Amino acid sequence: RVLFRSHNHKPTRHSSPPTMSSRYSTRSTDSRKRTALGDISNAGGAKKTGAKKASSDVRPTPPVAVSTTRSSFGGSKNIRASQPHVNIDAVDANDPQACSKYVNEIYAHFRNTEGCHGPTANYMSFQNDINEKMRSILFDWLVEVHLKFRLKTETLYLTFNLIDRFLERVQVSRSKLQLVGVTCLLLASKYEEIYPPEVRDLVYVTDKAYTKQQILRMEGMVIRSLEFRLTVPTHYKFLVRYIKAAQCDTRTKLIAYYFCEKCMPEFDMLEFKPSVIASAAVLLALKASDSSKNWTSTLEFYTKYTQEDIAPCAKRIISIVQQAETASLQAIRKKYAQQKFGDAAGAA
Repeated sequence: RVLFRSHNHKPTRHSSPPTMSSRYSTRSTDSRKRTALGDISNAGGAKKTGAKKASSDVRPTPPVAVSTTRSSFGGSKNIRASQPHVNIDAVDANDPQACSKYVNEIYAHFRNTEGCHGPTANYMSFQNDINEKMRSILFDWLVEVHLKFRLKTETLYLTFNLIDRFLERVQVSRSKLQLVGVTCLLLASKYEEIYPPEVRDLVYVTDKAYTKQQILRMEGMVIRSLEFRLTVPTHYKFLVRYIKAAQCDTRTKLIAYYFCEKCMPEFDMLEFKPSVIASAAVLLALKASDSSKNWTSTLEFYTKYTQEDIAPCAKRIISIVQQAETASLQAIRKKYAQQKFGDAAGAA
């Protein structure tokens, strides 16, 4: 059972959802019954460890500018360095793991490098056999797989980043798109997790649509195409920093996670930089929890954006969230409708 048929067929959602891998399948289900992923998790004891590039592979470092689109990397010139703000790192001064002495330099580096290696906002024009809708279906399915494996949030965002960057460089047939997805999940898990999923687990979640050897071959192709560049500033890295700057409670934090994650399957959101999307998600989460809350000088200082800078992105997120209940892809909304995620979808 694969997510997509090979040629001249549009992907459709399957009417029967007995397994996660057949949720958007185009083939009929067989008579066997099983609980997909029910016995797989990242908790408990230790597990056993076990192309052709496009011409846009190398990009020059973009200049510093004021714009908030992906082609620029500077903040707003309206931010005044003398504005009063809260030192959010003071509480971690004695925690060596917090790197409070260097954290501002680290995030300045993130701001200067986000997007340097892609993906660009129009890369899908390079692909001949897949489109934006297929990408959205793949991302929606991977959210469910990530949740069932109980992987870290960082792993999900890195998975999405690796998929987009690979698709920007290598043409992929629709029959291999799901293979690219699980392979990028494997790579991201090896980078972020203590106990990444085993390859046989990934074969299982695809309902044996691919073999272990195919996943391993694809792993080598992906990592070579990306030139082993796995250390990238994803949306999540900015999101956790800006949530800390917002000094919000747990429920507001979960709402911000929901807003940011809802942006990931939307191809047109690649127009905005990760730091802009993270800032807009925090702003909307503050408004959702308390309409009287505003963008503070502390948030301006740490994000380097004013509320006016992120307003276009925030409006786009509002439009996406308003359509979430009637959208065909529901994995993220259902995930954040659960009690353990604070019913963030309902609050939004």
